[in-house]
Amino acid sequence: MANIALTDYLAYLGFTDGQNPFGSVNARDERAVLEGYFVPPPYFETLWGDPGDPKSAIVLAPTGAGKTALAVMLDERAASREPLADGRLPVLTVLYDEYARLGLSDKKHDLDDHLSAVNYLLTISLLKSINDAPFPSMAVSSEERALLRYAFARYVGGKSSAEVYRDIEQLKTPWEEVQAKAKRIVNALPVVSLVAKVLQYSADKLQAGTEFVKALGEMKADTRDFTAPPETDFLRLVELLGHYYQAVYVLVDRVDETHWTQRDATATYNLVHPLVANLNLLDRPERQYAFKFFLWDGIAALYKANAREDRVFARTLVWKREQLIAMLEGRVRAFSSDRLSTFDVIFDHGVSAFGGMTPKDVIVLFAGTSPRAVVTLCKYLIEEQVNLLNQEGADARRVGRDALVAAIDKYAREVAQRAIPEPKAYREITSLGRVVFSSKMLVNEIFRGNKPESVQSKVGKWKQRFDVFQTIGNEASGKRGFPTEVHAITDVCVAYLAAALPLETFLGAKVRRCDACDTLMLRDFDKGGTFRCTHCSRSFELPRAIVENEQVRQDATRRLARELAKHVSASSDIQVLCRTASLEFGEDTFAGTPFLIWARILQFLISNDEEGLRSLLEVVDDSLPPDSEAKKNALVELYASLDS
Repeated sequence: MANIALTDYLAYLGFTDGQNPFGSVNARDERAVLEGYFVPPPYFETLWGDPGDPKSAIVLAPTGAGKTALAVMLDERAASREPLADGRLPVLTVLYDEYARLGLSDKKHDLDDHLSAVNYLLTISLLKSINDAPFPSMAVSSEERALLRYAFARYVGGKSSAEVYRDIEQLKTPWEEVQAKAKRIVNALPVVSLVAKVLQYSADKLQAGTEFVKALGEMKADTRDFTAPPETDFLRLVELLGHYYQAVYVLVDRVDETHWTQRDATATYNLVHPLVANLNLLDRPERQYAFKFFLWDGIAALYKANAREDRVFARTLVWKREQLIAMLEGRVRAFSSDRLSTFDVIFDHGVSAFGGMTPKDVIVLFAGTSPRAVVTLCKYLIEEQVNLLNQEGADARRVGRDALVAAIDKYAREVAQRAIPEPKAYREITSLGRVVFSSKMLVNEIFRGNKPESVQSKVGKWKQRFDVFQTIGNEASGKRGFPTEVHAITDVCVAYLAAALPLETFLGAKVRRCDACDTLMLRDFDKGGTFRCTHCSRSFELPRAIVENEQVRQDATRRLARELAKHVSASSDIQVLCRTASLEFGEDTFAGTPFLIWARILQFLISNDEEGLRSLLEVVDDSLPPDSEAKKNALVELYASLDS
């Protein structure tokens, strides 16, 4: 049977023309359907504001939280507004997000550099607006046209004619939307002719190459009386655009995505600081413009140290679970032309409840508070289902449990490796076998033989370097009962790997939401005891939920790992035993201490491959000395727990 193509499978599920609702994480690529799944934050109307009294605003949000989607929706709203009584449109939006292409760099990003780049965008917007505006009353005066020629010569200078004309051609003004609604037929001019017509300049001189450069030189010489600082030019261009628009919104986005600012809070803030901290520009009286900033929240501390939030509206974008689910459901409807009513209908009936959660609940749990993570996880989900179908040579069917588990496994490892980039620490943390721990527990169960102070130092470094832990209390330690901190893993993906449990078991044993405040809690709930929400301080008790046989198996696994580490300690020898049992593991599996290697292998096999575990135990049984402690006790105990 031929393999199922991804587009064919998406069409089978009900998505229009096999479109992938999870194929892109960039809102700019999905303008046609964005409105169908966009979930506005509570302050969206304030962000849009009153074009008659425009005010600047700042949105801070994590990577992948939908900053660009907000910017695109403001742009879309501007394009859909009806003309005012005087014929103008309410808002022109200018997307300012290509800093390197517009001449900025890590060494060149002061206020003049920013405004020069913005002035270029305003100039080409003005050219198109003058050409597109349908009313003769909006015609500019000869002096204003001379100002436009000056701006064209100054701010286009240094760019190739091909780049400039491409930018003009790709730019769509709100007037084009007005013409489309009115079904007005407009003969599109070639871009060179359009520029020549608006500037009232010879089209021959504006062709590419040396003629274009000469034309810019001539215009600059003819309009030298207009020469002024970029800020003055910005105000003059905004005023000129006032013929056509009530207000100009400059949308500042993707500041943290240049080659010199990626994931660097200081570099990101330094790039945007000349604009975002300039109250004279942002809060100028009687302005006809506003800057709308969509900024990575990694710069929040730097911004707030210099900000005047009483003068400029600022909010943090935080997604709630219900909003992420609404976004996910909206994507499914938008990409299926409303044929699919909910995300869960793409699943087999047997996946309707997974560890007490619906599939969308599981997806949103692991995605945290990021819309981008939701989309990425769903992308993996569909890909894994197609892979499974093709491996089986099976006909198309709805998404199954195995695909969901495979997608979660893949995504969890990616997230955990980003959160814990140091390989040794990653191996140690994801081999804990629990989500709550103390240094005392690590000394007794994981790092046996290590000095307590060295383990405490290790835990201190983990907390300092990796933002995936929370101190939740203390326990008595040592003969004198000194308090030892108890820590919980806070990242669901890291906790899932550290717990080393099947997905459904993990969801039931380690995950709860506080009944009082709905805060997500990751604890070893299966062990029972008293638990306290660190957000609202509500306490509650749970009985020991773990099945006794499962506890016996887990204890036996740890004891066997310790004994095997004594007899087979070289990673190469452990690899040989695994290959003899026809088991293949990645190289990362065999890194770390012998105990961690054995614990990692045994826990994985118990959770995922019991037949493989039995095979390995038989190989190990044959290789151990007859009188070894491992063979006499731990191995027998684990066999017994498997049989039960």
